Amino acid sequence: MLDKSLVYKDIVMCLPFEDLEDLKVPVLPDEYSYKMFESGDEIAWAKLEVLVGEFDCFEDASAYFAKTFLTHEELLADRVCFIVNPEGEIVATTSAWFKTNGDIRFPLIHWVSTSPKEQGKGLGKAIVLFALSRFLVVEPDADFIFLHTHTWAYKAVGMYQKMGFRITKKALPTSRTDFSCMDVLKDVLPNSIIAQLLEKD
Repeated sequence: MLDKSLVYKDIVMCLPFEDLEDLKVPVLPDEYSYKMFESGDEIAWAKLEVLVGEFDCFEDASAYFAKTFLTHEELLADRVCFIVNPEGEIVATTSAWFKTNGDIRFPLIHWVSTSPKEQGKGLGKAIVLFALSRFLVVEPDADFIFLHTHTWAYKAVGMYQKMGFRITKKALPTSRTDFSCMDVLKDVLPNSIIAQLLEKD
């Protein structure tokens, strides 16, 4: 869950593409499974995003999905990733997505969420690693994989750091790192993570 008691600061992180070769997609707990987007999954996506606090209501989440993802409907089955629990419910998601600025393409881990009732099982890490493996197929010529996050999701920042992501000066088309985020993160993340969080120049 998001910690909205913290000061909100934008964070952009990146991972060198060559690091994907060393990443391993985890085996999920018994009766959990990975799946890719199928028509109708946008409903479960919107419900999950409201559940984790990213949107205030289902209508807002649905409108966002329609604007961002359904305009590229032909790409969804290759890029929008889920984990399903033993009851058949979608309980984690992210996407091997992208942003563009003119002719420049920014491969992007987009909208990482895990159901609060399913947290603590490694599903957040698993869904990110699963989506990262998709970039080997859908963005084979990339130099970096990016993600945009923020201080409210500081636990996820720590998870991304352990995967090899670093906070970067590189900007996405609509966001860049506010480096005063480090003042917030130093109070909530272990020193071992803080020491390795920034991308080397």
